[in-house]
Formats: sequence, structure tokens, C-alpha cells
Amino acid sequence: MASERPTRPARARRRHSASDALVERMAESRFRKRAGGGNGKSGKNGNGGKKPPRDRDHGESWLRFGLASILRLSDRLTSRLVSSYDGAFDLDDRERSQIYADIGAAFLREHNYESAIIAFRRALAFSRGQGALWTKLGLAHLGRGAPTVAVKAFRKALELGHDDFELRFHLADALTEIDDHAAAVGALQAALGHKSDDPEAHYRLGVALDLLERQTEAVTAFERAIELAPREASYHQSLGLCYESLGEHGKAIASLKRAVVLERRHARRTD
Repeated sequence: MASERPTRPARARRRHSASDALVERMAESRFRKRAGGGNGKSGKNGNGGKKPPRDRDHGESWLRFGLASILRLSDRLTSRLVSSYDGAFDLDDRERSQIYADIGAAFLREHNYESAIIAFRRALAFSRGQGALWTKLGLAHLGRGAPTVAVKAFRKALELGHDDFELRFHLADALTEIDDHAAAVGALQAALGHKSDDPEAHYRLGVALDLLERQTEAVTAFERAIELAPREASYHQSLGLCYESLGEHGKAIASLKRAVVLERRHARRTD
């Protein structure tokens, strides 16, 4: 299916060019849960051919296997692999779902969004009521460049009662991509209800408010982001542009100068 990449308004591109890289950074900076590892083995196991005992107090650690070895497998071969584990261990639906969820998480970390989508869909086939899985599926769609589909997955997670900072934050990403800035404001405010000290969420809230021409509120959001992360040049830049829109030229110049100083310091550190 062709990816969706809506064109941002010219004003959004001009005023917030620094935010264009946010979605690319999202998968790396926001969803760092490990998929897990272990040494599940099939066939004869030194226990008279019996299936290994279940260890439910330790999350069925015997089910875990090295995900790196399957990242190069096709979807068909991955399905055969899971079927082999099913035959060896008599998995229930929750366990099958967990295996596919782990595979999907590994693909997601590798930015292999198409394969992650396939794995998460298979996980959901065994456990459709897991809101966290719908969140991960939405994240994979968003990384692939399909924000409309991502919004549907995130909202399905909410319907199932899964609601946390990560979900609301990524929902706002997707809504911004389809230019639904009013809904993005609501999602970011809900995200901040879960985690009020996240500077990036305050910054993106300011961006969304500015795009709605609610500059006074945007200034408050940018100022809060700067309180939490004073060395982020883009935060000062956006605050300066808001001050300019409000006719507060002295404050605008001060903020923009601060942004330039921080950019130069960053450039020196990275040279």
C-alpha cells in the first residue's frame, strides 16, 4: 500500500523547519522497550522428550529465543518457525501473540516498519484486546509514513482502555501529520497529564497551538519547554517567532539570538 505523506502548509514548513526531523527521531527516542531474549529449544530436551516445565512466575522465559537470528527470515519462514515452537511447547494464544509481539518489536527497532506491521498484525490475530499491541502497530504505521492508519490504531488502543504518555504523544504525531492540529493539542495535553515534565511534549504543544494561531498559549508552552530543556535551540527559535507574531520584537530578538548561540555551541561540539 502506498505510504501517506501529506504536504504540510507552507507556514508550518517556514516557521517550524526544526520540527521536520521529529518523526524520524520518534522510533529511536520514544519506544525503547527491549523485546527480550533467551534460549527456547525444541525437540529432545534431556527430559525424556517431555515438554519443558512452564515458569509462569518468570514470564515463560523458556519461550524466549534470539530474535536477531530471525530478522532475515521472510514472513512465511517466520510463521513456520513459530509453528515449530507451537508444536514443541503447545503454546496458547497469549504465548503465540507474545512471540509475534517480540518479533515486531525487534523489527521496529531496526526501522523495518513493513515487517513490524506484519508481526504485530499476527500478534493481534491471537490477542486483539491488547491495547499496547495496537499502540505498537500504530507506531509502525507512523514510521512507515501512514499517519491516517496510525491514528486508527492509536484510537483503537484507547478504546481498549490503554492510555499512557507514549500513546498520546505518538497519537499527536500522527494527527499533526494529517494537519489535525486541534486534535493534536488535545492529545498532547492528555500526554502531559501523564508526564508533565516532558520538554518535547510542551514544545510540540506550542507548535500545534502556533499552527492554530493561538500564539499567546503557544508562548506559554514554549517557555515551559525551555524551563525543562534550556539548551534546545529550536525551542528558543520557535518562542522568538511567536513573540514576533505578537509584536513583542524585543523578546523575539532575544530569543532568536539565544537560539543562534546554542546552535553555534552545538556545531562546535559536533565538529
